[in-house]
Parts: sequence; C-alpha cells; structure tokens
Amino acid sequence: MYHRILKIVVGPARKDDVPTLQTDALGRFGSWNSIKLHKVHSQVNDLKHEPQGIYSGRLVTYEEALTATDELLNLIEAWASANISTVPKP
Repeated sequence: MYHRILKIVVGPARKDDVPTLQTDALGRFGSWNSIKLHKVHSQVNDLKHEPQGIYSGRLVTYEEALTATDELLNLIEAWASANISTVPKP
C-alpha cells in the first residue's frame, strides 16, 4: 500500500522504487515525516524477500506501526491539500 500511495503522490518518477519515490515525496512535502514508515517498509520487505523472514522476531513495535499509519495518512492529506482542485469528491 505504501508503494502505491507513493506512486500516486509523486506521479511519474524517474525510478519506481520506494527509496526514490520516498525521496521525491519528501522533496515535495518537506514537513512530512516518514521515519516509522521506512522502518515498517524495511521489515515488510525482509518478510517478503528474505528466506528467514521475521524468524528472529519483529523489529517494529505496535506503537511504531501506529505512528507509521499516521505518517502515511499525513502524506495523503498533504497531497490532497496540494491537489484540492483535482481530488474527486465522494
């Protein structure tokens, strides 16, 4: 979900990977904080791509996961505010 939201927020990018998209998003929305989101994303990638997954235990706490969710919502809100005229009405 994080990757898809970054694609929407950043739009067409020179590269489609999360680190590039995250850097572009930070450049556009400088007050946005993505520290916990980065941590959650890293652990999810380990789970998906490493043979051991999270065998040794989780590195992200429940509180960090909640903070990451808040960071993602803040990015969506910043993007929506910047694009208020193009955001469809429900």
